[in-house]
Amino acid sequence: MKFLFQGRFTPGRGIDELIEGWAAVDGERAALFLRGPDNMWREAAMEKAAQLGLLGRSVYFLEAVREDELVAAAAEADIGVIPYKPLILNDRLSCPNKLSQYLHAGLMVLANDLPYVKSVLSEAEAGLFYTSADLSTLVAAVNEILDDPALLRRGRENARRFARECFNWQVQGEVLLALYQGADAAQPEPAMPAHVASHAPAA
Repeated sequence: MKFLFQGRFTPGRGIDELIEGWAAVDGERAALFLRGPDNMWREAAMEKAAQLGLLGRSVYFLEAVREDELVAAAAEADIGVIPYKPLILNDRLSCPNKLSQYLHAGLMVLANDLPYVKSVLSEAEAGLFYTSADLSTLVAAVNEILDDPALLRRGRENARRFARECFNWQVQGEVLLALYQGADAAQPEPAMPAHVASHAPAA
């Protein structure tokens, strides 16, 4: 089964913990693919995987693709991974681009316990969660997916449905427009400045 992370390799994204946890995953049943531009942190991640004896056995590094190819490239996997660590408010409440990419690619998502990401995936019924502070939860979530093909099938179907019916710009753009229109309608008419009102012609 193919698990995929795609994105930039930078500190705080939980990639080191993801690789460390993968040492306890059955490499005969689950492979982790990491795709992203080359940089010093990608090289460090490759070195860590090699040190753990995982590189080329159950952990693989893929070349980056263009932005407009990310969804199609993700569709080659079964499960998308969002390992970001909840270090700051932005991490906890942001919407990573890969969340949308994975859902539109029809992937079930395995994510670190991030409040916003969790709220979306829970609504979509398309994800499982772990905490990077306890990597046994990562292994347990991976095993749950491996042991339950029906769970994976439902997760992928739900991801496609949610992306098609809700998690797209056509739908969310209407929500945003309604918010702006509502805010504009709630604004009171601006009062005429006193120095202007005193010189205004009588009706």
